[in-house]
Parts: sequence; structure tokens; C-alpha cells
Amino acid sequence: MNTEQTLTLRNQSVELQLERPGIGYNGTRFDQTGKILKCTMEGIFVCSQEWPADRMRGDLGVGFMNEFDMEHPPGFDEAELGERFLKIGVGALQKEEGSYDFLKRHSCMASKFSLSHTQEEVWIRSQSPEVLDYACVLDKHIRLTDNGFSIGYRLQNHGSKVLRVQEYVHNFLAFDGHPIGPAYRIDLPHSIDISSLTEYVDELNAVSIGDRHIGFRKPLEQPIFLKSLGAGALAAPSWQLSHEAIDWVLTESVDRPLTGIHLWAWGHVISPELFVNVQVPCGAQVQWERRFEFHKKAPLGRG
Repeated sequence: MNTEQTLTLRNQSVELQLERPGIGYNGTRFDQTGKILKCTMEGIFVCSQEWPADRMRGDLGVGFMNEFDMEHPPGFDEAELGERFLKIGVGALQKEEGSYDFLKRHSCMASKFSLSHTQEEVWIRSQSPEVLDYACVLDKHIRLTDNGFSIGYRLQNHGSKVLRVQEYVHNFLAFDGHPIGPAYRIDLPHSIDISSLTEYVDELNAVSIGDRHIGFRKPLEQPIFLKSLGAGALAAPSWQLSHEAIDWVLTESVDRPLTGIHLWAWGHVISPELFVNVQVPCGAQVQWERRFEFHKKAPLGRG
């Protein structure tokens, strides 16, 4: 048995440090498969953490961390108090309240995990317990590319009920530790309709919204949150993060229709998120892929 807590994937331009399942992170919110703690692209460190460094705990997020079903995990509504429901990539959690709170640490019967890797790829499997006729196997393949990395998913339904799940990556980002403020910008491939936002938290009026981009008027002294920046079958569901002092931009894309693009940020971290829904019939499987890529900024034209 390998007792090392982390493993490293590396090529000429990208380096990832991943935490092995069941080690380190001890919350019940984030998927244990493929916890990417550190990422360096073209010599630029792009990761941050959920809370300021002096307030971090073992149940909080770091780097790139997946979550399935932050609102309606399979089986939660059917479960009685004291019974268990399914949290994909985590295990069978005990229902202790009438509504699900993703921030709460639940009693957990952990999924079974296995892992193999090479210098540039890792394969991780999570096999859930069966709860209330829900059961699944999640296979995740993380692979380095020339300018980033991809995450491939295969979700198999081994239960007797249809799996209807929502998935996203909570990206805890900052370029080389630069604080979040006017130097950062998020670009989207579509126009932003402010009236369509279902939540808009910006107590200090720090957010600036353009037609297809989001910026900041000042450093973020308080967290901000924008929910539902876009949804539906966009031609290229993605976001692009840039900083005026960095010659590269970071992008995320996914090959499924979106249910929403959300943005959460604080003074030390920015988290653009692409949410997708996945439905898996009994005995079937569904596959999808996310790509994170670094691209050189286009040179500014003269005149």
C-alpha cells in the first residue's frame, strides 16, 4: 500500500500535485478523487485556498476540487432522519436535518477508492456503498496536456434508480498569489444578462459587469457571489481568467450543456465555476470531460 499523501504529475510546461483519496482533506463536501492541491503552468502558480491561510481547516477546499450535488444529493429527500444518502466521490452520508447543508460535515460511510498513475496521467476509481437503491462507480482520468490538463469522467449507475446529479469543479484560483482586485478579469463567450442572476452578493459594490466580462473596481475585502451568469446549450461553455501582470490566461471548458456559470471570490481567491447536469439510467454510464488550458495573451495592436 502506498502511504505517500500526494503524487505529482509533470511535463515540460505543467505540474500538478494531487492528494490521494481518503487522506488529508477530511470534509464530506468535495469528491475525494482527483484533489488537485497545487498547479503550476508555464512557471506560474495558479492555486489558492477557500479561506485565508491563517484560517484554513482540513475540511475546506484547496486548488481544484470536484463536488457532486451541492443542493440535492441522490437519496436525501427519500431518507428518514438517521438514514443515509449518497454523496458521489465521498460515500454514504447520514441525514441529520430536514434540508441538505453542503457546508456541514456529515457522518460518512466512505466509498472504496483505487488509484494508478504514470508521470503524466492518473486514474482514480470511487465505488460507492448502496443506499436506498442508489449505487455508482465514478472513474476519473486526469491527464496532462501541452498547455494544461484534462479531467475525464465516467459515471456508472449500479443501482436500481436513475441517477440525476449536478457536477462542477470548485476552482480556488489566484495567479502567483496576487490578491483579487482590479488587475483580474473574467471573460465569458456570451453576453451577461444581469436580470437573470438568481443571486448577487456584492456588499461593497466591488464588482463591475460588462457585456461579456466581469472585473473589479477595488480589492475584495468581503466575499462576492454571482449565480447563474449563463446556462443552456452554449456553443462553447467556458470562462477565461486573466491578470494584467501575467502574460497568460487560464481557461476552463466542458463538453456538456451548462446549468449555470457561477462566480465566487474573496480577497485571496477567485472561483469561476461551470455547472452541468448528468442523468444516468439504471445499468448505464455517461462520460464527459473538462479541460483547463493556459494560453498566451494576444499581443496588443499598435495605434
